[in-house]
Amino acid sequence: MPSSPTTATASAAAAPDPQRAAGPPPATAERARWRVRVLGGVDLEGARGERHDRFPSRAIAALLARLALAPERAHAREELVELLWPGVDLPVGRNRLRQALSTLKSLLEPASDALAAPVLVADRAQVRVAPGALACDAREFEAALRARRLAEARDLYRGELMPGHYDDWVQQERLRLDNLFERLERQLQRPEAEPALAAP
Repeated sequence: MPSSPTTATASAAAAPDPQRAAGPPPATAERARWRVRVLGGVDLEGARGERHDRFPSRAIAALLARLALAPERAHAREELVELLWPGVDLPVGRNRLRQALSTLKSLLEPASDALAAPVLVADRAQVRVAPGALACDAREFEAALRARRLAEARDLYRGELMPGHYDDWVQQERLRLDNLFERLERQLQRPEAEPALAAP
């Protein structure tokens, strides 16, 4: 599944790679309140069987994916604005982000589940995911590679990252994951000829 590399904009280049941030092992689907799938599409599955595969806007789907790909990070609001709406005036972007976060919180923290712990924690400067609240298939894919569970990693890779999204940061991460999957396929087909996959 080839993906054409793109020239990174200054904003994308400045944003840290969501998969390379240091932190604890990824939350597993068994423990997490929600599992976010970003490979082959973007959808959301709750621990109680709830399912969302349509989002009010592409920006909300992209915001969910960005947070799920790096749940241990505190994401600066200005960084999220620039990633989701490149070049927009900051006051406009901050207002859009506030609305997007409100909509996303209503999905992740429904009023009918008022006693549940919060999933998103936000203040005036940054947004982060509550520890263990979100699992993500792309993180599970890389964890399986690191653990040399290659058949499991292949099963997790349903398709390219976030098809239909063409933000610079998405395309960079899509290319990186595609390259890992192509190496995985080669190693599964010719294990004796292919060097072992390095930990991402």
